[in-house]
Amino acid sequence: MKEELDKKLVKAFPLLYGDRNAPMQSTAMCWGFACSDGWFDIIWDLSSKLEPLIQKFIDENQATEAYPRAAQVKEKFGGLRFYMTYSTDEIFGLISEAEALSCKTCEECGKPGGARDAGWIRTLCDYCHENWDKIRAKIWEREEDILDDEDERLYDRLIKEIIAECHSETLDWDEDRMRARLRKVLETT
Repeated sequence: MKEELDKKLVKAFPLLYGDRNAPMQSTAMCWGFACSDGWFDIIWDLSSKLEPLIQKFIDENQATEAYPRAAQVKEKFGGLRFYMTYSTDEIFGLISEAEALSCKTCEECGKPGGARDAGWIRTLCDYCHENWDKIRAKIWEREEDILDDEDERLYDRLIKEIIAECHSETLDWDEDRMRARLRKVLETT
């Protein structure tokens, strides 16, 4: 997930994501939200329901310092996985609904989608599924010398921007267009 979306969630829901920057010895939230931006709205909606339930739990259980928090948020087998340090039946039900919704929502763009086998199971819309390999292959083919392990965040950003662009226009993968697109992204980072 994009860094700015990560920060937006953490700022808006401080009880739920209180462990976001904790050390990896105590939480898997240290790795952030390990899914793509297409599920942001699902996570936001779920978080907006969980935050008041956590506050209610704290108010009713003031004798304890432990309260429900997100322990890990990730994609697994094409669906959202949302793990908590502690859960109530109500919290568990809301999480189950969000996880089920993610299995019908494209992880990349947020449009309706379904499970696809692309070497690993992913939930993608028809467009992202049909073009994902082509998009990735062209970027790596044209810009392999620029995009290395240190530039993974830039690569993810470029992929997302190209997908968004291509949803509204015909694919045209000439080399000059790809280089110009990458230069534009590099200039804004």
